[in-house]
Amino acid sequence: MNDHKILIIDTTLSGISIGIATKELPYPKLIYESLYLETQDSARVLPMMYQQVRHLCPDDLYGIILANGPGSFTGIKVGYSFVLGLLRGGGLPHCEMRVASSLASISYWDETSVFLLPSTKFKGYVGFRGKIEIIEANQTMASKLHKVNGGIANLSVTMLRPWPQAIPYLDEKQDISLTTLETDQASSLSLRCLAKIFDTAQIVTTDDPITVNYMRKSTAEERLEEK
Repeated sequence: MNDHKILIIDTTLSGISIGIATKELPYPKLIYESLYLETQDSARVLPMMYQQVRHLCPDDLYGIILANGPGSFTGIKVGYSFVLGLLRGGGLPHCEMRVASSLASISYWDETSVFLLPSTKFKGYVGFRGKIEIIEANQTMASKLHKVNGGIANLSVTMLRPWPQAIPYLDEKQDISLTTLETDQASSLSLRCLAKIFDTAQIVTTDDPITVNYMRKSTAEERLEEK
């Protein structure tokens, strides 16, 4: 029996991504993935996807890692509520439970690019070498990205989700190479990177609250503060 399988759950980018990785050296390797790329009905679909994947490793699950943000506010809440229910209801097997940021994990394992993840039309997050900052789509965006990566020339920028409002501030810059990943590409990349970072991710027990990384307030909360 193989007792070194890891289950990965990410609801922070777009839809739901679930994967299985094997615990290998030098780091775990993704061997299976299931993607639900719609943003609707995530709370209903996630339990069904979980049960389907668990059948692939019913008795030999070594650990579980949950993407805890930043990203989609609704997605973070769906993933958090689901795993919290499993923890408190005894639905998780006896294995290690860990959490980590999808954006931080991706940017940690790929040091060749700065990664952008939109949150609203004009606000989002930038990840570089495992660190995350809030960024706005405006005329200072390009200079901030250069500052984030230490002023390196010929900057590579990768969008994990389309961000139309940011493109005009980056696309015409001669020293910036801009790429936008398809939804399935970003989701698969997230699963691979979360698996690889499993051994250093934050451990969660049934007695501990799951750390949720929102970083900024939702659009509705920001509008209420402005009134």
